[in-house]
Amino acid sequence: MKKRVFSLLLALVLALSAAAIPASAAESFSDVTDKKTAQNVEVLRLLGVVEGNGAGQFNPSGLLTRAEFCKMVVVLMGKGDDAMRYKTVTIFPDVRATHWAAGYVNLAVRQSEPKLLAGLPDGTFQPDSYITYGQAVTILMRVLGFADKDSGGIWPDGYINLAKSTGVSAGVNLTGSANITRAQAAQLFVNVLSTGKDGKGYTPAGCTKGEEVTLVSMNGDKLRISGEKDPKTLVRPSSSSALNGLKGYLLTNSDGKVVTFVPKTSSTTGAAVSNAAVILPADKSTSGISALTDGRTDYTIYRNGVLSSVSALRKNDVVTYDAVSNTVYACDTRVAVYYESCEPSPSAPVSIKVLGGTQFDVLPTAQQSL
Repeated sequence: MKKRVFSLLLALVLALSAAAIPASAAESFSDVTDKKTAQNVEVLRLLGVVEGNGAGQFNPSGLLTRAEFCKMVVVLMGKGDDAMRYKTVTIFPDVRATHWAAGYVNLAVRQSEPKLLAGLPDGTFQPDSYITYGQAVTILMRVLGFADKDSGGIWPDGYINLAKSTGVSAGVNLTGSANITRAQAAQLFVNVLSTGKDGKGYTPAGCTKGEEVTLVSMNGDKLRISGEKDPKTLVRPSSSSALNGLKGYLLTNSDGKVVTFVPKTSSTTGAAVSNAAVILPADKSTSGISALTDGRTDYTIYRNGVLSSVSALRKNDVVTYDAVSNTVYACDTRVAVYYESCEPSPSAPVSIKVLGGTQFDVLPTAQQSL
């Protein structure tokens, strides 16, 4: 096979994981344009925690009712199928068997370990009332095994403080009495999956957590991760690119199928930690950097390992971002190599084999730079 020579940015050669995802490419629902929300929603959609409205929309700014939140919690725990056994039980006078969420509410109340929730002082549940941030955080912290004694006995401040200390509330800052939107709830749920009680993340019942990987792509019922030639099978099909290039781990079921991919997130911002990168189009340019930093501009800049500033940045520098330290890293190192083949084609490569047989996965930004 004819060999071609080309110049690649070193960061792309080593990892080929630059995936600056534009908002339009990150959408899993037609009305979700925020990149972070798109990532969170896709994680939960794969898990079955969230659904659209039948018209391909998620309604990210819509408020959640107590019943809707209760269903999401039960499904997150991996007990959605068990809810049907509780559908005919009547615990609250306003949640009878005819109510669509009866099984989920009753299961959550009857759940003894951990104890998730109880009714209101008047003996009702008020399933169609909007859930408050304090109520939502309390339930999620109890999912993680925390109890009233851990909160100091002050509600909801005690649970809100627990959520802050564990990273569960990263990216969401509300008062206890405020209602939460669907997008904010999605952030909280993904935080639970990625940070958990001990920083290792919550694993739903029936799932097994894998080692840290980098997600390459999802297409139909197939998922590809960096370093593995053969794809894995998804339980729920996806064609979203929202999670491409992110580091995280796979949750698999007893059949070995992938239930979802949980991105590794910052414990302070809730932002996904990724291998994403941008290539600067001009000297002193910050074009594309805001997509990495989620709009933050107070970051520190290092170029080629030296503390620098925007004025030091040069055209074709590769820029990455560390959300934990809020630091932008720029590099101008390049390397020339031979490549043997591109799959499926040189015009749209998913993987590339360099001279010597080493194979790399190619993500969107790398495709554009070949």
